[in-house]
Amino acid sequence: MNFSCYNCGQTSPSPINYPCSTCGVDISHLDGTSLSDWNQKKWGHHTSLLSGSYIPLHGKDWNCSFDLVGYSKIPKIVEFTLNYGQEFTLTHRGHTNSVFLTFIPEIIGSGVSKHYASLDSHPVSGCCIISPKSLEYGHPFPILHDWVSTTFAGQDSRCTLCGDATQLGITVCWKCYAQHDNDWTKLL
Repeated sequence: MNFSCYNCGQTSPSPINYPCSTCGVDISHLDGTSLSDWNQKKWGHHTSLLSGSYIPLHGKDWNCSFDLVGYSKIPKIVEFTLNYGQEFTLTHRGHTNSVFLTFIPEIIGSGVSKHYASLDSHPVSGCCIISPKSLEYGHPFPILHDWVSTTFAGQDSRCTLCGDATQLGITVCWKCYAQHDNDWTKLL
């Protein structure tokens, strides 16, 4: 199996560590260490749990925030998603974006949905990176499975390692996780 840099496409037999050794692109605009003014404001929405506040819907059907565990692991989550995530196309506000989606098999945040009977927070896993090539708008966020299932309805996933069919967004199957002590960080 080969892994590819999201920017230049250079391949490697092991996961790509950023900055990329070929093109030099890093992930600072995705892991929160270097953010545009717009992204700094957006980042606050996606880390609202850290201040102990509730997660508002902001007029949306779904919304999520990182918890302290997810927030502390954002650089690893971003690298994992870029290496193991499935690429989708997402249209948002009239713009078509490249999206990398993968399930992170631990709780990394909480979310709410107007489709639940109440607005109580529900644990969430996973990460979606919108437009990783966009220095202005790319950022990671935890996601609810309801959002994934609705947004990418009718699409399937495959395990990146063995090729077995999986549920949507699960890009490393449970059998392959078990071979790595059920620790997704060991895959990096």
